[in-house]
Amino acid sequence: MWSTTAKNGTAVKLTNTTNKPDPNSKSFSIHCDRNTVMEVIDVNFPHKPPIETQLMYVEDIKLLGPKQHVTKLQATVVKVNPPTTVNAWDTACEIKECFLRDKTGQIMLTLWDKLVTLVELNNTYEFEHMQTRAFRGIPTLTSSRSTIIKPIQQSKVFLAGQEPKVTEDLDIQTTKLISKPQGAKIQIHKLCPKCHQSQHNFNPKQQLHRCTTCKVLRQGKNYLTKCSGIIESGLFSYNI
Repeated sequence: MWSTTAKNGTAVKLTNTTNKPDPNSKSFSIHCDRNTVMEVIDVNFPHKPPIETQLMYVEDIKLLGPKQHVTKLQATVVKVNPPTTVNAWDTACEIKECFLRDKTGQIMLTLWDKLVTLVELNNTYEFEHMQTRAFRGIPTLTSSRSTIIKPIQQSKVFLAGQEPKVTEDLDIQTTKLISKPQGAKIQIHKLCPKCHQSQHNFNPKQQLHRCTTCKVLRQGKNYLTKCSGIIESGLFSYNI
């Protein structure tokens, strides 16, 4: 029924739901269970499609806690482990672990059942609707029933012949510079923990800040910090 109403753009009325507040903002999420009743109704305002799914990056995903929704990620598969079978919910399920990399880092994704055949080594994909997990304290990703995987034509996120080796702890490999730096320019950006967009006119001295994209007012300490910059030498400029 959810799919039908979404396709037709019709309004629905929900009863017997549970509201769970977001500790980082004044918003809340609506949870449905087996007692929830949904009925189609007529309203006096037009249907408005949702905002396009926001693209996220590995470095931002690693800052999220467990069981958080990851909207969209574009990454290259740099390692694929053989599929295995596990028992979950009294059912034998097939899983496959693969390692994804974009321009900001690397993370492991666990694919379940029908999704295990959709990825191949060294190919680039767009992944939508995943969830975060923590394996031995290390952030990872897992697919869900809503996960969508689409192949895309995109250049690899690192140069040919300079691919970093996949490490078991999933840490990002570093590059050694053989040149004397002459200067550096460092920029600090603040990202919204909900929509992950850069903030404008962010004042760290103010207790509250309203996101410039999703317009949610939350405490300034809850915004994510992202650092980037350029190291300059007599031979080249290197982005960090």
